Amino acid sequence: MLIIRGLAIVAGLLCAALAQWLAFLMAGAGHGWVAPFFFSHFLFLLYPLAFLRRVTNSGSLGVDATLVSFGVILDIVLLFMTVSGEAQYFMRVVSLSIAPMIWILLWGLWQVVAVSSLLARKRRRDAELYGGNIY
Repeated sequence: MLIIRGLAIVAGLLCAALAQWLAFLMAGAGHGWVAPFFFSHFLFLLYPLAFLRRVTNSGSLGVDATLVSFGVILDIVLLFMTVSGEAQYFMRVVSLSIAPMIWILLWGLWQVVAVSSLLARKRRRDAELYGGNIY
């Protein structure tokens, strides 16, 4: 189990590093879509945590719910920053490269993992409470 946890952490850090690298390229010395550069820093914590929570069976639903809530808040702030001040930069970068779409996929992947972890943990808890598989 220790090896799986280590691999989850390493995979999370690699995904975060790729997202940060793409965000750096998209920033274009301040003449591109800059918001991902600032948001990608969070991924160095969120990716390993989401992957680690997914591969472990123990733990509280509260941690998973907090992780999912944090994702929603960050999505709203990212959207607000992009729409309010960087819409034209976003459109320019999207028209020139596939990098923004890859970054958006990487941004969303940790959230999918976090939601799946929350749902799996809730299902296990419900099965324990109600004496078996209720689904």
